[in-house]
Amino acid sequence: MQLSPEAYARAVAYSHGAYWIYFTTTAYTFLVLWGMIRWRVAPRLRDWVERNPRPRWLQFLLYASALLLIFAVFLLPADVWAQWHERKYGQSIESWASWFGGWTTAEITTLISGTLAVALLYFTMRRSPNHWWLWLWMIAVPLIVAVVFIQPVVLDPLFNNFEPLDRSHPELVDSIEAIVARAGLVLDREHIYLLKISDKSTGEDAFSDGFGPTKRIYASDTLISREPVPATLLWVAHEIGHHKMVLDWVEFALAVLFSLGLLYAINRRGGRVIKA
Repeated sequence: MQLSPEAYARAVAYSHGAYWIYFTTTAYTFLVLWGMIRWRVAPRLRDWVERNPRPRWLQFLLYASALLLIFAVFLLPADVWAQWHERKYGQSIESWASWFGGWTTAEITTLISGTLAVALLYFTMRRSPNHWWLWLWMIAVPLIVAVVFIQPVVLDPLFNNFEPLDRSHPELVDSIEAIVARAGLVLDREHIYLLKISDKSTGEDAFSDGFGPTKRIYASDTLISREPVPATLLWVAHEIGHHKMVLDWVEFALAVLFSLGLLYAINRRGGRVIKA
């Protein structure tokens, strides 16, 4: 489909704005981190928490969650800017109240997971000042795999509304199953879902997550309602291709190796500070 000059100019403006937001937000994030280090936010917060006698675990819980919350609040303007951009160009039709509710849910999830991550970091540093980086890596990798495994069952329902695609489009599921079978893969029919985003977004989407028994494929209601069946199947086939070619796991393996090297480098550069 060929866009009109006006639509094309609007699409270009949207794309340029998205790039500008991405790079500006990245720079702003580093600026916030620098500012928190420069003004010793973490040590001051630690001293404040330790002023009143509390159980050690409660002191840590207050410290870690407050530190993460401060960081999230500083980044909130960037998140609002990105959502404003999406609304300006009609990509998002979500109300600000709904968006803020989703932002709050995401931040609560981040506070919980982030606090656990900081606890794991401190635990390994205290137990093994010389080899904390290796212990942290060895513990974190299986935990990340576990999170990927449970994500479709535990995390996805918190942020998405979906139902089995077979309920409304059984014929489309038949075609998807044929593609899955041709790829030599196994995917339960009930693990092909209709992702309901039409009340929040005008964008079209399809994605997959999980692995093994929790493997899922999602196709948005906006995609199915607007595109012809062959186009929808093309989107879904792309996701099946990720699963077939194990690209996600290749990326994960590279990230695991990179993280090991990064943690080792951090230990080498900051070993004296950590041991102190």
